[in-house]
Amino acid sequence: MEMEVRGEVDEEVDSPSPSTLKLYETQFFGFTPQTCMLRVYSAFQDCLYDILPVVEKVCVRQLSKGGSDGAEELLQSRARECSRKLQQFLEEQFKQLSKRMEALLVKRCFSVPHNILLPEDQSHKNCPQDVQV
Repeated sequence: MEMEVRGEVDEEVDSPSPSTLKLYETQFFGFTPQTCMLRVYSAFQDCLYDILPVVEKVCVRQLSKGGSDGAEELLQSRARECSRKLQQFLEEQFKQLSKRMEALLVKRCFSVPHNILLPEDQSHKNCPQDVQV
């Protein structure tokens, strides 16, 4: 994708409104920062849901070696309770981190510099819409 750097003439024009900038960034990247964070959060939850039952089984197996069946059932229920608490804790921590991460992504990564012009907007460079002919 070819892009051109806007010239000094465009620097005199007022900066776009925040809503226009969000639309331009969405057009530039093909997604919104919120969509990106939603996908990261969803991937985190998927991994968490996959790994916790495995960890639970391994803990029960290791702790129940040489024990009775009744002790194993008790260990399973305790392990399930602990893994639910761990899941809730990790989800809350990740929610807090994802809010900060989203703010940083919007500010530092998913913002289009004012001097960048998308190829489909090249026609507006030479003939801006707000100029009366």
